[in-house]
Parts: sequence; structure tokens; C-alpha cells
Amino acid sequence: MHPSIIFPPFRLDLSNAQLWDGQTAIPLRPKTFALLQLLVEKSGQLVTKNEIFDTVWSDTVVTESTLKVCIRELRKVLGDQARTPTFIETVHRRGYRFIGEVQGSEFKVQSSGFKVQSHSPAPAIVGRESEIASLQERWADALTGQRQIVFVTGEPGIGKTSLVETFLATVNGGNGQHGQHGQQAWVAYGQCVQHYGEEEAFFPILEGIGRLCRHPGQERLVTLLREYAPSWLLQLPGLISADERAALQHAYEGMARYRMLRELIVGLETLTEDTPMILVLEDLHWSDHSSLDLLTALARRRQLARLLVIGTYRPDDAVASKHPLASVALELQLHRHAVEQPLLGLSAAATQTYIEQRFPDSDFSTPLAALIHRQTSGNPLFLVNVVDHLLSQDMLAAVDGHWALTHDLAEVERVIPSTLQDMLEAQLSQLNATELRILKAASVAGTEFFVQAVAMSLNQPFDEIDACCRSLMQRYHFLRYAGEQEWPDGTVTTAYEFTHALYHDTLYQQLPGGQRRRLHLRVGECLEAGYGEDAADIATQLALHFERGRDINRAVRYLYQAGEQAVQRYAYHEAMRLLNKGLALLKTLPDAPERDQHELAFQVTLGVPLLNTKGFGAPEVRDTHQRALDLCQRLGETPQLFQVLEGLHTFYAVQGNLPVAYDLAQQLLRLAQRVRDPLMLIEGHHTMGTMEFRRANLAAARSHLEEAVALYDPDRSAESIHYSGHDPQVCCLGYLGVTLWYSGFPDQALRQAQAGLDYAHALNHPYSVALARIQLAWVYLLREEGQYAQEQADATIALARKQGYPFYVAMGTMFRGGSRSSQGDDTEGMQQLSDSSDGFKAIGSGVGRLDQLIMQAGAHARAGRIQAGLDTLLEAETTIQKYGDRYLEAELYRIRGRLLAQQSAQNKSPRTRRTRRNSPTRTHETAEQAFQTAIDIARKQQAKSLELRATRSLCRLWQSQGKQKQARQILGNVYGWFTEGFETTDLKSARALLEELGG
Repeated sequence: MHPSIIFPPFRLDLSNAQLWDGQTAIPLRPKTFALLQLLVEKSGQLVTKNEIFDTVWSDTVVTESTLKVCIRELRKVLGDQARTPTFIETVHRRGYRFIGEVQGSEFKVQSSGFKVQSHSPAPAIVGRESEIASLQERWADALTGQRQIVFVTGEPGIGKTSLVETFLATVNGGNGQHGQHGQQAWVAYGQCVQHYGEEEAFFPILEGIGRLCRHPGQERLVTLLREYAPSWLLQLPGLISADERAALQHAYEGMARYRMLRELIVGLETLTEDTPMILVLEDLHWSDHSSLDLLTALARRRQLARLLVIGTYRPDDAVASKHPLASVALELQLHRHAVEQPLLGLSAAATQTYIEQRFPDSDFSTPLAALIHRQTSGNPLFLVNVVDHLLSQDMLAAVDGHWALTHDLAEVERVIPSTLQDMLEAQLSQLNATELRILKAASVAGTEFFVQAVAMSLNQPFDEIDACCRSLMQRYHFLRYAGEQEWPDGTVTTAYEFTHALYHDTLYQQLPGGQRRRLHLRVGECLEAGYGEDAADIATQLALHFERGRDINRAVRYLYQAGEQAVQRYAYHEAMRLLNKGLALLKTLPDAPERDQHELAFQVTLGVPLLNTKGFGAPEVRDTHQRALDLCQRLGETPQLFQVLEGLHTFYAVQGNLPVAYDLAQQLLRLAQRVRDPLMLIEGHHTMGTMEFRRANLAAARSHLEEAVALYDPDRSAESIHYSGHDPQVCCLGYLGVTLWYSGFPDQALRQAQAGLDYAHALNHPYSVALARIQLAWVYLLREEGQYAQEQADATIALARKQGYPFYVAMGTMFRGGSRSSQGDDTEGMQQLSDSSDGFKAIGSGVGRLDQLIMQAGAHARAGRIQAGLDTLLEAETTIQKYGDRYLEAELYRIRGRLLAQQSAQNKSPRTRRTRRNSPTRTHETAEQAFQTAIDIARKQQAKSLELRATRSLCRLWQSQGKQKQARQILGNVYGWFTEGFETTDLKSARALLEELGG
């Protein structure tokens, strides 16, 4: 019987090069049969494309399409499917694996004999057994739910990637889908990019998850992301429909950066409940800051997750470039959130093992290994290249079927370059002029490049460039195949990548500056044409090419697009980096209206990340918006003017500078009225309404707020949110509620504030919900319904923490403190109020400071802490004078009157009389004056509810003095004005006092 390999229902007859299906012979072309034999003989193992080309097509150079034709032929005759394979599985971008059941061979497959390859691939990884075992232990821990973060570190060429790939092969068979004993695992593999990687927000993570989602059979993963991390689907084009994308964009308008991070973290944890995951992040020393933030947050979580994160990086490069990775990795390790797996050079013994495996049956392995180890310090990349160099110099050769050293060791030592860099340059010097020219052009296109881009940059046919790359890949291993891609314009192009960044860097540095600029420009033009209307998808990459190609106008355009994308991803550090780079390039252009228009766009967009990273009160926020305003004035009335004024208004309003904020609000309304834009008019009345309330012009505030509500168009709610980040109708309804309470309509106030919350829920807009809840809490607290106020404050804090809204965390904490204090829990109430002060300071906000001081003063008055209360009111009075907020001025004087009355009562006691400088009569008169001032202010403001409170306080004082008649008359006049709210605490207390006074 002829020697055969059986994989039911097929039998591979090796002697006759024949495939049988039962008794039926299936004809195959010789190369197709050779490919099948190679795959079957390595059943269960990944067979790389390089190995296939070296074995099946060792005598010629063919393209990737030739291999694909053979694979299609095999699948057709085997009845196999690429998406659901039974026999031949595709390992994305790397090769193929035979997964059919091989029942046995009718003979033992022997070595095919001695074969010489001038540049053979390295054998299996050697000298890393302990490191692989360590990673396997970490994976075993991860499978129990103990998440693991491992940093694999070492110098260039030390074998970080090889170690990770070897480990993955031991765990999953290298395909990222099925591991040992049927254990399934997801492997997401992301690569940081040199030169522009620090500016591409979340690049390696999006790349890894995107690749995994697009892998055949991973529709379930997309479904899980849709449920647990929908914001990330917005960043992964092609996975969801246009309608779903639009719906998600609306739902996530105003979402905080923290929310996006939290979604993916929780999403990953949830995903690993069913399927464990390995997330590989290569070359983190080139990573963006947002990816490090995510990695840090992921490492610090203590919840169970069957997750292993492996990050590789070069420590020296991270330190030299002052990349934040160095401090991030150190901090995580110090707190035991991560471990480091450093890689050193291979030992002398491991080097000898490598030589023995590569050159079996040789008699020179020991002395040659000692020499090479001494020269290379065990650096694997250096070691492999030295061996290849010796082969190319014929110092190692096959003699009578055995490997032999053809020169003595002294001569061998002389031809070995002294450094890895020298070694790489020596290798490159062996290339012919055409090959070197193509590789240098490829280095401009990137560490991973498209053949089409190189072909166009050199003005050479695609097939010539592809054939050269294929040859270089097979003969020298400078490159590896990276798949095919179809560009939006329909161009299908092959991709390759340099096997190591050092090859890329060496070639790139060899290019003269002028030639480098020309190539960058041509590559940029090629990519721009290929992507067409979708060029924004690769804006960061295009910006790099055009900047280095000295096409400043196009570089500026793509830097702006990249900056906008970073803002949309809440990657504010990357956004500032991109936008500031664009502003720097603009300075090199001559002054012109077009240049000013570009700068204006940059400054307006820059305001968003500055606001979110520096805080509301940062000078940079003010300066950026002020520069934008200056540009608007220079250019005339530009479309951005309203947005610029809105940004400046927000800065001063939140900072607490009411006079400037009020002036800007007036400008906003005048501009809106001039251009008659409905959305601008809504926003103009919206801002004026809030400003007039803070100035205590209640009638004007109510008029503007009601006008904004009347103009509001529910069908344009998404557009309305654009200006302030929250829905204007929600805000106006809430402020109407507060204004109506001040104006003496407590029941209408509650209905309006509740309507605001109901509408915010209907919009499903979290930021607007947080605003509406805080406004409803405000109304409840004004109505002295502390329990309801606390419920809304608690809900606000929970929502704000989940979504990452620090301003509303501070506001919610303040109102919770006020509500707890009003319910008699003075200790917790005061602590919460103090915590809110810290929260406001952290974000540079002056808003809320006056409310907080008045609440604290009220708590001091209820607890009898007279001097503390008076001191707090003194600070509140200073705040009013400094910033112009008047809506709590009457309440300030009322509480002061109450404290002074308490002080007067204390002074009457014999025990304290001798220690008081002021007489009881003098203090008593001061309290009455304070109450009267509060009443006068409230009347002037038409704040009937505050007038009622101040009058009630004065009448209590008069009651103690026997002035019942005067008290009854003044209180009766105020109480009689009210037409609603008689079940509120204020009106019930007033009615009870009237009864005591005989009214």
C-alpha cells in the first residue's frame, strides 16, 4: 500500500501525489497538491504564508493571489467553507491551519531531506521557556476571573513580539478563537503606530476590537458591544447601519469622556463572563494618552474578569521621549495592578540551541554560538541577522549534505558588524538599486504600507512593486504580508509591513530630505484620492504626510478633521495636540482672511477639550475664546460668532463673573434677533433668562424663559443641544420653576420643574436629565421639602458619577447637604456642603458658591453657631458684591437677622452680659434692621416668597416684643397676596403665626 495520510472521508496518497474521496480520485494541480500536503503534515499548526511560499513556491516568486487561488481550489474539492471551515482555517493576515481530523498515517512522515535556504526563517523561539511559562500562569489566573495586566519590556529586537506570538500559539493555537481542550478565547490585537500614534485616540484598542469584530463569526461580539458599550460602535465604521449610528450619536450627545471609558471597561468585563479575552497592545511607547487612561482604569478595577492584557514597550524609548507610559507602568506595578516581564538577551546556551536547531548535524555550533553571543549580547534580532549575513557571505555553506564553516572564526568575527544598526545597514547594502528604492519609498508610506501608494509615489506599475515586495519578503524577510484592502474608490491593494520597526527606521533615515518630502506628498495624494469623501477616516495619517510633504494647507485641513474626531471620542489630550499643531502650522502662512478663517475654526474647536481638561475657570479657556472673538471681529460677522460668544458666556457664567456673562448674553440675543435664526433666538432668550434670574430681575427672567419655551421646536431638539450641551427647554422649564417659586407661585414652580425632568427623560439625554434633576431638587428645597430634595440630589449624584459630570456631582452634593441639614442632620449636611465646595473649586466653578454659603449659614443658625454663621454671611456678602448675583441677597439679610436675634437673646443672660461689648438694645435693633432690609430687597425684586419669609421672621421678633398688632398687619398683607401653595411649609407657618397673633 502506498504511504498515505487519512482525514475522513479523504485519503492523501503521497507517493502518487493523488487525493482520494473513497474510491474516487480527485485531480489536483501539482502546486495545489503540494500545498495540501504541507497543511496536512502540519495538522493543527499555523502554517505561515512565508513558510508556504518558501516550501511550495521556493523556485519562483508569486503573488498573494496565486496562493488564494490554490486555497479556493482545495476548499472546493473538499467541500469546505471559508467562514465555517471543516478542514482549512484562515488565520487572518498570517496563514492557514489544517483543522480536519487526521486519523493516522500509513507510514511515519520523515524529513524530506537536506535543503539549503540562503535566508531561512528562524526556528521555533528558544531561550524564553520561563517567560512563556510566566505568561501561561498569568493566563491561568485570568481564566479564574483574576484580571491580569502584563508589560513585556525590552530593547529593540529583543523578541517581545515573538514571545507574545509564541505564547498565543500555546494558548489558542494562534488563531484567537479556539484554544486547548475546546476552550474558546477572544484575542484582540492592536498595534501602536510610530510618528502619529500618539495623536490617534484609542488607536490600538479600536484596531484590536475592530479586527476582532470583523472576523468571520463574530456577529455575537458586535451584539454584546451594542448592549454594553454602544459608544464604541460609533468609533468602528462598518459595523452598524447609518440609521443606528445616527440614533447613537443623538443618544450620546454631551456624553462625558469618563462614560466612554466606563462603557468599554464594563463591556469587556461582561464579555469575559462568557468568553475569556486576551488584549494585546504592541509598542505602547508610541501609544496615545487615551489608550493609557483606559489601560489604567481597566487595571485598577477589582471586579472579576477573565481578561489578560499584554502590553509591549521599550522602556528606554518611553523615558527618553518623556512618554507618560513610563510613570503609568511604574504606578500600576507599585500598586500591584500590573506586573512587568522584562526580556534580556538570550543566554549563551540559548544561542547555541538556536544555532544547533538551524544547522543540524554541524560541527561548529559551539564555537560559532560563543562568538555570535559575544558579538550580539544575545539580542535575537541581531543574532538572526548575523547568521543570515554569514550565509549571504558564504561563510556558512552546505558541504556534502552537511553544514560547514568555510572560514576560520577570526575571519568570521571580522565580517560581523559591531552593532545591530550596522548589521541592518550591511544587509540593506546587499539589495540592488531598485529594491532599495522601493523599500525606502515604502518606509515613507509607513511601518505598514499599501503597494498602491508606493507604486503611485514612484510612478511604477503596481505589479512590479508587488512582485518586488514578495521577493524581498521571501529572500530577506524584511517584510511580511499584511492582507488586502479595498479603498472607498474601489481600488484593491495589497498591504505589507516591515517585520521590525528598525528596518523601517533605518530606511527612512537614509532618505535625503528633499526626496522624503516629495514621497510624503505623493503618498498623501494617493491615499487622499483613494479614500475620496471618506478621507476624514484617515485624517491623522494624511495630516502627517502633507505636513512632511510641506503642503501646509492640506496638512491644516486634515489636522482640523483629526482634532474634531478626537473631540468626538472625548480624547481631549490628543485633540489639543492635533489642534495646537495645526495652529502652529497656520502661523507659517501669510496673513490673509482665509488663514484667519482656518484659525477661527481651530480656536473654536480647541475650546471644548480645554474646557474639559483645564476646567471652567482656566485662563486658557478664556484666552482661546477671546482670540476666537477677535478673529470674528476681524473677519466680520462669521457663522462662528454666536458659538464663540456662547463659549465666552459659559466661561464667565460658570466662573461666577455675572457682569461680563450678562453683557455676553445680551450680545447673544441681539445677534440672534439680527439674523433671525430660530435656534439662536431660543439660546439667546435661554441665556438671558438665566442671567436675569441671577440678577434677581424676576419679571424679566420669566419673560425670557417663557419666550424660549414658546420658540422651542421638539423636532430640532438635537440641534438645540449643540450650543450649551444641554436641552434649552429642559433648562428653561427648570429655571421657570425656580423663578416662579421666588415670584410667589410654589405650586406652579413644582409643575414646571417636574415637566422639565419629564421632558429630559423623554429625550433620553443624560446631561439634560442631570440638569433637570438638580433644578427639581432646588425647587423642592425652596419649598422646604427636604426629603424630596434629597431624593433628587441623590439621583443626580448617581447619574453624574456614572456619566462623568463633575459639575453635577458638586451641585448634587451641595443640594444633598442642604436637604440633610434642613431635615436636622447637621453633621452630614455640613460635611456634604464642604465637599461640594471642594468639587466646585476642582473645576474652577464659581456657580453654586453663593447657594452653598447661604445653606451653611442657615445650618449654623439652626444649630445656634452664631459667630460661624455671621462669618459665613460676611463671605456671602463679599461674593454678591464681587460677582453680582442678587437672587439670595434678601435671604442673606434674613438669616443675618435671625443670627443677630439669637445673639441678642444670649446677651440678655447674666452669664454672657458681662462679656458682650454691644448692649442688648443695640443688637436687637440691628436684627430688626436686617429683617427690614431683607423685606425691602425682596419687594424690590418682586420675590414674594422671600418677602414672606423675611416678614415672618420680623413678625416673630415683634411678637417677642409685644408688637402683635403691627406684626399681624404686615404679615396679613403679605399672606393675603398668595393664591396657591397653602400646603407648603412657608404658607402653613405664616398662617399658624397669624393665628398666634390673633389674625
